Amino acid sequence: MSSLNWKRILERHVATDQRVATMAQLACFVFAPGVMILALRGTVRFGRTPGEIFLGVLASAVLALLLVILGLLMPLAHKRIEQ
Repeated sequence: MSSLNWKRILERHVATDQRVATMAQLACFVFAPGVMILALRGTVRFGRTPGEIFLGVLASAVLALLLVILGLLMPLAHKRIEQ
């Protein structure tokens, strides 16, 4: 049996850092509205009191905004690593 050099295989680059940053940014921008919609549906379906619904809407909005902010910061982090 031939011996595989696992360290060499695992250290290979699949994509450039710029492409990975762009894909992560796109994923954040795509998932933000999806998370918001799913969280709102769950909140409306399972929220019993107005307080629970308010907290659910607030939490889903915060999570969606955090994803958008993370998406905006992704290219900046890549530029910082290059310097």
